[in-house]
Amino acid sequence: MSSLEIAELTGKRHDHVLADIRKLLMELRKTSPEYSGHVPDSYGRPGSSSTSPSVRR
Repeated sequence: MSSLEIAELTGKRHDHVLADIRKLLMELRKTSPEYSGHVPDSYGRPGSSSTSPSVRR
């Protein structure tokens, strides 16, 4: 699930979701580049997105 999808589902601003994800990754001692990517915003400007790893049950 991408950070954009999480922002939409939770009604949060995307930049706030990204900040929360980075904080969680730091707490887990992981680096965000392995989960991040670049996605243009609604105006076509460069932006970033983050994906969460798949959870298998």
